[in-house]
Amino acid sequence: MAVTSRLIVDKVLDLLIDTVFVVDAEGCIAFISTSCETLLGYTQEELLGRRIIEFVLPEDRELTLKAASAVMEGRSHLHFKNQYVRKDGQIVDIMWSARWSESEGLRFAVARDITALKHAERKQSAVYEISEAAHATENLESLYQQIHRIITGLLPTDLFFTAQYDGLNDTLSFPYFSGGLAKQPEPQSLESGSRLARVIHSGKSLLLSSADLDTGSTLELAGIEGYQQWLGVPLISQKGVIGALVMARRSGDIVFTERDRDLLCFVSTQVATTIER
Repeated sequence: MAVTSRLIVDKVLDLLIDTVFVVDAEGCIAFISTSCETLLGYTQEELLGRRIIEFVLPEDRELTLKAASAVMEGRSHLHFKNQYVRKDGQIVDIMWSARWSESEGLRFAVARDITALKHAERKQSAVYEISEAAHATENLESLYQQIHRIITGLLPTDLFFTAQYDGLNDTLSFPYFSGGLAKQPEPQSLESGSRLARVIHSGKSLLLSSADLDTGSTLELAGIEGYQQWLGVPLISQKGVIGALVMARRSGDIVFTERDRDLLCFVSTQVATTIER
């Protein structure tokens, strides 16, 4: 009967959509259900014995460790949310319920993928925050700073800038630039075939990974090198393309996804409307 019961438990765990984790006092994974491969992209064998904090998005690690300590002190944790990095580099939002077993010295937790839900929430939040910024700021420079704060709060990045396009002279200027250079780039001609030209002339977003960046042209701006991920979206007003928003990451471990592209395109629509107004 005991053997049968164990088989039933194992079968139930394998059928669960949510992922069950068992973590020891040192934070190492002692058990994980098979749905971990859907959640994080790793097999059970790849995860067992590894410290679970290694897979947490670096920006969320401090908060996660505090939550884990609280659980080990006997405070059960429900609905704790953080972000993990999948094997393929995508970021996944997870909601946790966890409790500590003092007798066994183990932390038992159930993880649910809420990435789609958080994506919808971020869209809604971005609209509200950009609208607030448009009414609270007095000039474009201040507005760009607020937009930078809002966007990088949604999508962590090492480089962020806005490019303003002058169609009559086919030139770019950079009213806001953060990361990569000591000073703001000077206005310049729009280089034919460059990434920014592809975004602005087509009016379509462009998402490039490390392989694309290795084989393609260098970033148009002198001194901007070494990025593994590049995402550019057009700013489109009623008069046409007025510029672009660009983000880039140095590390190839965390990748921009189609969901990120969708989010930035959505935000760019709000930004273009605000800038034009």
